[in-house]
Amino acid sequence: MPGAFDRWAAWLPLGAGGVLASVSVLFSSGSSGGRLVWLGLAALCLAVALGVAALAGLPRPALSREALVALGFLVAFVSWNGISVLWSIEGDRSWAYLNRGLAYAAFAVVGLALGPYLRRWSYVLTGVLALPLGWALLAKAVPALGGSGRIARLSSPIGYWNALGLLFAMALPLALWLAARREHPHWLRTGGVVYVYALVVGLLLTYSRGGVLAAGAAVVLWLVLGTPR
Repeated sequence: MPGAFDRWAAWLPLGAGGVLASVSVLFSSGSSGGRLVWLGLAALCLAVALGVAALAGLPRPALSREALVALGFLVAFVSWNGISVLWSIEGDRSWAYLNRGLAYAAFAVVGLALGPYLRRWSYVLTGVLALPLGWALLAKAVPALGGSGRIARLSSPIGYWNALGLLFAMALPLALWLAARREHPHWLRTGGVVYVYALVVGLLLTYSRGGVLAAGAAVVLWLVLGTPR
């Protein structure tokens, strides 16, 4: 019984992280500050809960030097945003960027805390990133669902085509991973191929040059660093 409980307990943080990520990509309303507050608070609560769970016996993340350096730079950047309020000519905007940075830091802590479940988290994140892709393509076919109106670029559900393009670029290496790994079942590899095709279509329909460049860089890095090839 304890072994079964431990196996199911591992899915609790993954499920919580998946729900948080899904809500973030579907209902964040782009750069909306109002929703960012609630998403940031949810990420902060989840980060605290994962920390308590690690102290209670769940696996703890083994942070590499690179992860610590990246987290340190992020914390330093957020701290600088906070300090800049002292001399900013638009203190309210500086304060808003401080709040945004704190939300990003909370999301980063959640991501690092899910490190012990990296492979399973990859599956969850792959599914999460398929949600905005499916919604964007469906809205393009059925504008009543939230299409971009007369604007040809895909932007729903994010509301900003460059941000949507970056999400697709983030999903592309995960889709390639699904399609390329021989230990995956055939149906999953086939789904990965379809996923790659849909991502390329969605990325091109955003007309986001930054998204295309980011996707190209992500694919090159995946081909260079991914093993086995």
